[in-house]
Amino acid sequence: MRLSRASAELTGRGTNRSQDFTGQTDTEATTMARDMVRLLRDEEGVATVEYALLLSLVVVAGMAAWQGLSQTIGNVLRESTVTIATGGNN
Repeated sequence: MRLSRASAELTGRGTNRSQDFTGQTDTEATTMARDMVRLLRDEEGVATVEYALLLSLVVVAGMAAWQGLSQTIGNVLRESTVTIATGGNN
């Protein structure tokens, strides 16, 4: 029984060899190692991670600024309340 190349690849039978651009055949392990190196060198998702880290830094800085601002506004309102309550006579 003769298997076509496509059915051999689907069933796992056959030589599991591929040819690269030079015409040389590689084993499946070599092909997988080359794919792993390509995956490690891939920088497509790096920018997304960098933007996410930058966004988290901005959020943390914004939260710290918001807390400081809320304390300042609270102090101003307390001082205004005291000034109004005493009629400006401190």
